[in-house]
Amino acid sequence: MPPEMTVKAQSETSNSPSQTRPTNIPTQSELERMGRQRPDIFKTWWAEIGFYFSILGSMLLAEYFISRFTIILPTLSTALDIPPESRTWPANVFSLVTGAFLLPFARLSEMYGAYTVFTSGLGWLHGFSQNFLMLTFCRALQDFGPTAFLPSGIMLLGSIYRPGPRKNLVFCLYGTFSPLGFFSGIFIGGLSGDHIRWSWYFWIAAILLAVVSLVALAYIPSDRLDQRSKQVKMDWMGAATIVPGLLLVVSAITDSSHAPPGWSTPYIYVTLIIGVVFLCCAFYVEGWISDKPLLPFDLQICACDNSLVRAHGRRRTRPRHSWRVTLHLLSGKVLFVASGTGYVVSVLLFALIPERFSYWAYVFPAMLGVDVTYSVSNVFITTSLPKHQQGLAGAVVWVVIFLGIVFFLGVADIVVSCTAHLGVRKTYKAAFWFATGCAGLGLLLFVGFVDVGQAKSAFTADEKAELEAKQ
Repeated sequence: MPPEMTVKAQSETSNSPSQTRPTNIPTQSELERMGRQRPDIFKTWWAEIGFYFSILGSMLLAEYFISRFTIILPTLSTALDIPPESRTWPANVFSLVTGAFLLPFARLSEMYGAYTVFTSGLGWLHGFSQNFLMLTFCRALQDFGPTAFLPSGIMLLGSIYRPGPRKNLVFCLYGTFSPLGFFSGIFIGGLSGDHIRWSWYFWIAAILLAVVSLVALAYIPSDRLDQRSKQVKMDWMGAATIVPGLLLVVSAITDSSHAPPGWSTPYIYVTLIIGVVFLCCAFYVEGWISDKPLLPFDLQICACDNSLVRAHGRRRTRPRHSWRVTLHLLSGKVLFVASGTGYVVSVLLFALIPERFSYWAYVFPAMLGVDVTYSVSNVFITTSLPKHQQGLAGAVVWVVIFLGIVFFLGVADIVVSCTAHLGVRKTYKAAFWFATGCAGLGLLLFVGFVDVGQAKSAFTADEKAELEAKQ
């Protein structure tokens, strides 16, 4: 039984004299207290603040690279003579490579500890680019940094903080640094592209990464010995089929809109077919061959309750600190639906925007979408899974994000290419109507299939399993 569980052992006899309820089960008030206190692994406030700085800084820099590279892309395209049909690759390759390698790197976190993988990812080197191929190659190498530190960062948060208000706050802050990184990338990308030199976009990020890396080395708790004692092994067959399958399928979709004859181009459909074959092999390997699959079929992420663990807190809030209080009052489903509605409205405004429009009527409201799905999903998944699967929890979250970005950007590019004969304005309209359809489908899924309760102090997944085993 974990140390937090050894509080005020109380024997409560049930209606049947021959049956007794398990002892050492904390009351709800005791769970609430444990959910608010600083984890024992942090001896001082400064240690926890240093930990916050490292994890939150990694999120800011990840969003800096993910979302705002497109700001300097026009300047880069001119400086490096990148043809129009190839300009999607430097932007997409980041999400593509990161999404494809997340599961193997999550397993490395479980094998060698989140500390080792997280700090190694922050220290990944960046390159000097003199042409399009070198830029794409260095951009792909750059992806291995976030591939390492993003799932391991969630693994650290999910394993250190137990369900409760403190975990809610931490994940709220983690989500808050996503838009901060987004707008920081806009500012620095615009500044470096127009007033300095495009390479400063990367140099400034490298300086920030160096600072975050040093703080992480000092304040991230080391869990290497703890993880290695579990004797987790790499699923090499799964990695050898999942990674190339994802790379080939998404590459074919992304490149199809710019290939001269489109989908009839031999290298497009051959790449797609080979990718699909790899993914089918991965499905078979993960389900029936591998004894330690990267993505196990029996992965259970559910929001079920029972008499012992009534307030199983696995839901959370949003990229704004103020939502932390709301999480205790509203269910996760309400927050998901609110977020889905915000998604629909934000792209629908651009789809309906007239030729002569008011910024405050169309553009500004579209920037205020209530994006809470990321934070709610993080808390829900990390609380649902046991400690030894926290690396997988981080990978699941980010795989969906990155592959969603690169896949649907590729499909949107196809939509734009197919409607190019209608003119630029209608082409953009078609892309935003496609986005509206995707957002609407997501909202329907939230309404019909998502059932997530409030985020409250509760038992961890490991504690719940231990209690159920003693019944």
